[in-house]
Amino acid sequence: MKEINPTVNTKLMHINPRIVETKYLFGFTDDGTNKFVEGVMSKIVKAYFEEVEELGTNESLYYIITLDSLIDPHWTEVVESVIGNNYKLFLGENEVLEVSDKIKFVFETRSLMHATQKTVANN
Repeated sequence: MKEINPTVNTKLMHINPRIVETKYLFGFTDDGTNKFVEGVMSKIVKAYFEEVEELGTNESLYYIITLDSLIDPHWTEVVESVIGNNYKLFLGENEVLEVSDKIKFVFETRSLMHATQKTVANN
């Protein structure tokens, strides 16, 4: 993570979702143990709330998550479900993380060829 402006406390995460299997990007329930395995995105969201707790406020803390890759319907559907469902990230074991409005998702891509109308409209 890179701090952009120390007075505002903005952190930028740059992720290429195509180099990580979708299940490791968002998390999954392990068939052998039946336990939820955290994904990159769920770890980032939890890290935000841990940092808010340390600061005692979220007034000046922003996370910008840049997803830098060609649009792939497999991972964009999951991001759309977070953006489209009142910013909630549904994890295993009935855990739901409410994604703060101070966590922003940015799609950086060369082409919208494989993007759905919903992806383009929501973002």
